[in-house]
Amino acid sequence: MEERSKAREQMCEWRESRTVKRQDELVAGDEVVAALRWEGWGSTFASGSSPEGEWTFDRPRLLSRDVEVREAQSGELVAVYMPSWLGTDGKLEFADGRRHHWAATDFWRTKWVLYSASNEPLVHFEDTSGLLRVSAVVQYGPSSLPPCERDLFALLGWYLMALARRDAAAAAAATTVVIG
Repeated sequence: MEERSKAREQMCEWRESRTVKRQDELVAGDEVVAALRWEGWGSTFASGSSPEGEWTFDRPRLLSRDVEVREAQSGELVAVYMPSWLGTDGKLEFADGRRHHWAATDFWRTKWVLYSASNEPLVHFEDTSGLLRVSAVVQYGPSSLPPCERDLFALLGWYLMALARRDAAAAAAATTVVIG
């Protein structure tokens, strides 16, 4: 257990699984510390797991950009993410009333940070994707988060980055069709 804790304290990397389709893995060193599995092609439903817990992520309503985070076993609502109309930031509100802020920190939306209510950076994400691979580096802020929250934030951040990529691709495709 201590090794896992140390692995999470260092820089981690999200990358596509080499063995399981539609699954991304958070890797620290040689160890997979969390996984996000997309349930269907084109679906926004994903399930995330780590040694600390299991959650589901989804945009449950048609044409809504809000994301619901639920505890996988009970289905209990844990949090709701509400993006701004531009999609460059948003609010994460927990069922217990806590609030956090998610924001892109650069023009190209390759760097994202989850901030606490007091504007303290909790988790940093940097998209390191290439032409044929999707990946991101994850670095935890100076605050000491409980392992359960740390894993949830890493999973949710990657999920939100994936949705942003999908939304941008869909907008580009729609623009091409309209202009072309």
